Amino acid sequence: MKVEGRVADYRRVIEHAVTRSLSPESKNMSEAGRPILHDAMTSNIADLRRRFAEAKPFRHVLIENFFAADVVSDLIRQFPVPDATKMVNEFGRGSKKFARHDVRNIGPVYADLDDYIRSPKFAALMSELTGIPGLLYDPEYHGAGTHDNHDGQGMDPHVDFNLHRSTGYHRRINAIIYLNESWDPKWGGNLELHKNPWDPEGDEIIAFPPFKNHCVLFETNEYSWHGFHAVSVPDGKEISRKSFTIYMYTKERPLNEIADKHGTIYVPRPMPGHLKPGHTLTAADVGYLQNDYQFRATMVKDLYDREKKFQDTIARLTQFERNFMLPRQGWAVQVGSATGLMANFGVGRSLSAQFRATRDLRRVSIGFKKPDFVAENELTIAIDKTQHRCTLAEPTTQFSCAVNIEKGAPVELNIWARDALSPKEAGVGPDKREFGFYVSGVTFE
Repeated sequence: MKVEGRVADYRRVIEHAVTRSLSPESKNMSEAGRPILHDAMTSNIADLRRRFAEAKPFRHVLIENFFAADVVSDLIRQFPVPDATKMVNEFGRGSKKFARHDVRNIGPVYADLDDYIRSPKFAALMSELTGIPGLLYDPEYHGAGTHDNHDGQGMDPHVDFNLHRSTGYHRRINAIIYLNESWDPKWGGNLELHKNPWDPEGDEIIAFPPFKNHCVLFETNEYSWHGFHAVSVPDGKEISRKSFTIYMYTKERPLNEIADKHGTIYVPRPMPGHLKPGHTLTAADVGYLQNDYQFRATMVKDLYDREKKFQDTIARLTQFERNFMLPRQGWAVQVGSATGLMANFGVGRSLSAQFRATRDLRRVSIGFKKPDFVAENELTIAIDKTQHRCTLAEPTTQFSCAVNIEKGAPVELNIWARDALSPKEAGVGPDKREFGFYVSGVTFE
């Protein structure tokens, strides 16, 4: 299926989910009429909303009974068995984490749960609790679904990817519901929310053990740092850290919260506090340091590999830029690339291009478009060092001037804009590039 088709399909599913009419009595029911959420959760929304709004280091709340008792029991009973062949991380390397994103195929209770999560009532409930309007279900469960972290698996502090890979919607909240029959915080795996892991000395951490049916709900933004120390279960115990995760999105978000698209950003943990001058290393210390060194070396290698791919992409884009031409008509050809020209024929503060006349030229005409968010602009146009002025006050402007250029002669075109503004500065979008004008075409006669 083409990407465009997939995006359209996902958007249709999402739009259907948020527009179906529902009766008030079905507020907490799945399609099969089964209550999904715990009454203690749904009857306490006002208090949960207050705690969520007031929480630090970023908005979050612990919900101690999220699913109805029979639902959580069935979720644990039908939790998927790990498939070792599919346990890899985002770099394609072996992992001790198993995830399932095809939620409906896991078991009957998971299909019931998916019916409920995709419904408008759940989206409305989450919006009421978080104060974030327009929350949307993700039919892909991209990065979400069931997570099963086994002995030795942890996650360094990180912020999550910010835009959905198919729809481009903004990721807004994470809900992690733990499905462990028993858990001792000494086994690791406690979810930690960080103020700033880049500053270990000033970092503030709040920890939540992965107890049964506990849900940690938190907003996702550019500083919602979270992670957990590696799971370390006692010998002889067949236990792993199990959870079900829900990510929700919005089509828009406040402009001051929008960042450039990025993947998950990890911060390696600092050295353990007990490793100080005078401390005698134990076998456990040496094992930890060896694993940590190998992890960091692997991360650096993966980043170098990614850098090579980026450099290849940059090289192709550079070649494209060199061959990118202004929209041109008439008796001249462009020589080389146009400096300052963007792929949408937008220009920031200046444009420079060289042409060669293929016949004697007597007139040069240039079509301009004014960015919607720029009230008016003044352009200085130099053609073979003769300067002209042009005011952009309307959506489109046509400039024309007489010239006397012989066949075969070079033609130098330079244009400077008095003003340039980015959509982000203008408050109309996230694009940080400055625009002064667009070029719709250059005609040589």
